[in-house]
Amino acid sequence: MKRVIVFLLIGLNLFAAKDLFVEYKAKILQIIGDTAIVKGSETVKKGASGIIIHHFDKTHSSIVARVIVTDVSKQKIRVRFEVFDDLKQDALPSPDIRPQVGDTILLNYLYDRAIAIVPDFNIYQEVTNRYKDINWIHPDIFAAKLAKENNPAPKREDFKKVCQNFSASLLFFALEQKGYFVDCYSFSILKTTPLPKAKSVQLPFYTRIKDIKSSWLSFSDEKIEDYNQYYLNLLDKE
Repeated sequence: MKRVIVFLLIGLNLFAAKDLFVEYKAKILQIIGDTAIVKGSETVKKGASGIIIHHFDKTHSSIVARVIVTDVSKQKIRVRFEVFDDLKQDALPSPDIRPQVGDTILLNYLYDRAIAIVPDFNIYQEVTNRYKDINWIHPDIFAAKLAKENNPAPKREDFKKVCQNFSASLLFFALEQKGYFVDCYSFSILKTTPLPKAKSVQLPFYTRIKDIKSSWLSFSDEKIEDYNQYYLNLLDKE
């Protein structure tokens, strides 16, 4: 009987992971200033990010803006326009195209790629094994960038940049026996999940790259003293 229960729990967990964040596509129904209205959906949370695609014809299209969801109901979703600069090239001109009624919005965009910020290897294994459908970008990649920049205390902008560089839109923070799925661009908490207690804490987070130190030329001596409190302060708790 215990085996049956275990298998059921595993099955439910994998099902929940698979349907964790479903990409949602809709047409812009109305534009009001720097916001747009699309049809509502229960799969979208306030604070979720996405993109707007403008179709020039049947075979040519372009991403013209990023959006952040500011309000959600069963009837409609309101989004705020932001600059999409993931593919910015200094040698090429930026397209001056504003979103239009009828353009396509993709919400929960790139939510199948995430970076885990966790205190130790055991929690890293727990999270990545639990959500196998997510393509987890190894924290060593982020840590290597921080080490190169002599940055032992990453800010929101640092997380945004690594998400842009590696085509991800989700962050996962393991804090005080709770996991937080967070949007890279709004830093809004989209979902929480219980976690076991960490056996140890590595700063600034679990990585195989050791000793990320600040530069002696830096005017800021900020470093992480309390792992949980530091990252909790970064999260949008509205």
